[in-house]
Amino acid sequence: MLVRREFIAIARNPSLVINPLMFLLMAVTIFAITLKPILGDMGRAAGGLIWVLVLLSSLTSLDSLFRKDYDNGTLEQLLLGEVNPFFLVLMKCFTHWCSSGLVMVIVAPVIAMSLGLSQDLYGSLVLCLLVGTPAISLIGLVGAALTVALGRGGALLSLLILPIMFPVVIFGGGSIDSLVMSGEFGGGLIWLFATSMLALGVAPIATLFALRLSIEI
Repeated sequence: MLVRREFIAIARNPSLVINPLMFLLMAVTIFAITLKPILGDMGRAAGGLIWVLVLLSSLTSLDSLFRKDYDNGTLEQLLLGEVNPFFLVLMKCFTHWCSSGLVMVIVAPVIAMSLGLSQDLYGSLVLCLLVGTPAISLIGLVGAALTVALGRGGALLSLLILPIMFPVVIFGGGSIDSLVMSGEFGGGLIWLFATSMLALGVAPIATLFALRLSIEI
């Protein structure tokens, strides 16, 4: 029932999917138009650019994760209800990843083509995004919980979580760069996976604590 409720909320508010996707596609188009004539071959820069843009695109929908439930008073009921609040947090993270991270994984080949990444690396890029984007949603979940009681806390949310997300961008961009140079992932993919697993273990607990602190229960 909770999973169905979360996906119905996305269906009723398609901007949760459209906004990150439009931001990503517009930013990629701008970079492709402005930088390609200057740099020529953008293959070396493509990995880092893609991960930075994926991160920034994900931020556009983070502020709304708990906002509606907090504003109408159902968030407190959900935390105090029969459903395990840990499961609630995981479902919020999963639905955010589906509406942003998974969408970006699907359009990754289009983005890679626009930035001049070799076709041989499209599958590897998709794998990197599948491994790393859950960490972005999990870390973002904590920031959304901390700022849910502050009204429109989007700017503060970005300031709180961007420094923590730097390792995701560094390992993700490093993996693609290693692929471009040597055809192998190197250690970047392993560290990316480790970051996602660490976030999976820590972020839900930190999110529950932040939610209870924000709504004072």
